[in-house]
Amino acid sequence: MKKKSPVKKKLAPPKRPPKKKRPLKKRPLKRLPKRPLIVKTPAPTNSTSTLTFLTEGLPDFYVGQSANFSMEAVGGTPPYSFQITQGTLPPGLNFSSSGTISGTPTQTDDTTIFVKLTDSASPQGHITEAFALRVDTSS
Repeated sequence: MKKKSPVKKKLAPPKRPPKKKRPLKKRPLKRLPKRPLIVKTPAPTNSTSTLTFLTEGLPDFYVGQSANFSMEAVGGTPPYSFQITQGTLPPGLNFSSSGTISGTPTQTDDTTIFVKLTDSASPQGHITEAFALRVDTSS
């Protein structure tokens, strides 16, 4: 009769005590600075100066509070025309071709709109700029 060889058991590595979980620190969300992204198309050479947005950023808007903000421009040949080329305004806000954002927002939102500014020169000068738009719950 054959003798069975003893089975060698592998030794398990020693167990480490579980790491203590540290509570997560509550940190406020970082808001990006209101610096617009600029995409420029040169104004016509017969303009007295370069067409430029004077508005550097949009104010914060608040749910349930009436808003009326006008974008401004300089250079080129007035009158100017404004148009949203990308993105949409939050519900309750409207945009006019004179560059006015008005209305009463109905819900919170954090978005970006691209606004094209066109002057009245012949040929027309235009410039497109991105603006961060935020609607918050209260001021």
